[in-house]
Amino acid sequence: MYSDLVKRLLEKHFGSPKKSLTLGTTEEAEDSIYYYTLEKEKEITAIRDLLSKQNQFSDIEKFPELKQAIPGDSDETAEIPQCVHFKEMDGHWYADFFTVTGISYHRTYGNRVAATLILSRFPVVYLSDRAADSDFYGFWTKIPTKKPAPYLARDGLSYWINKALWTNPRFRDFASDFFFEVGEAEKKYILKDVSRTIKNCGCFIPDISYPNLLKHRTPSELIHSFLDTSIDLNVGFNKIDINVGYAMIKIADGIDRRDWKILTGFGPKEISEAITLKIFYDGFSAGEFVRSYYEKKFSKYYYYSEIQMYA
Repeated sequence: MYSDLVKRLLEKHFGSPKKSLTLGTTEEAEDSIYYYTLEKEKEITAIRDLLSKQNQFSDIEKFPELKQAIPGDSDETAEIPQCVHFKEMDGHWYADFFTVTGISYHRTYGNRVAATLILSRFPVVYLSDRAADSDFYGFWTKIPTKKPAPYLARDGLSYWINKALWTNPRFRDFASDFFFEVGEAEKKYILKDVSRTIKNCGCFIPDISYPNLLKHRTPSELIHSFLDTSIDLNVGFNKIDINVGYAMIKIADGIDRRDWKILTGFGPKEISEAITLKIFYDGFSAGEFVRSYYEKKFSKYYYYSEIQMYA
């Protein structure tokens, strides 16, 4: 189900389908194809062609495999290239998302040097239509936490899915489009609201299972399912992103009522800037969010200990 949609969205966000990890190959790939876009592909192929030129004919037989990291910006915040391995088998589709870690230059059959992508050892995300109905193609899972029993797991988007959404714009746009189009096709319009939240915030943080999500028709219904009846922020939750509404009511429960008006100024930018990997792993908590919020806000002006005390 949705195999054609997935292939169309992968091509839209990751590039045209390719038959191999070897750049420029014409080899057939049977039921597997790859989607990737490399900003430095011209430089990589130029190095490949130079190595071929310098190691012609008999010398090519002695050519050792050479490896290098992907050439690019050394900035740690730069986007890490991703490659999607897509295959169809026995009537099902599988899409594994890897990070591209480097390039291997190696001898081919004949008098040429080839350049082949080196991928991470394991996928960062697995998606498939063979996933359980409660997992939405692999996006939702039971998430183990560090908390003691009986709180061994919580519901929500998995840690790895949220981390990939948060750190990789291509995957985030792919996922947002996928949620939107499936929601439209199946008339599950809450999925379109999830799509907008992912696009605006870069993640989806409510602790809720996929079956429970589908019980709600609107963002307001979803947020009110978490809302303590003593909390009244006088906010129209249908008009804001789900993450923003969810964060508002979770924080409101932990701060003085006189400070609730501060929460109404929150938007996707404030939420996404204060997200941490710990929130993806253990779930959203007012304490973790507030500390992170003030750390980002005042880190240029105050020591960490002062920020913690203020928060």
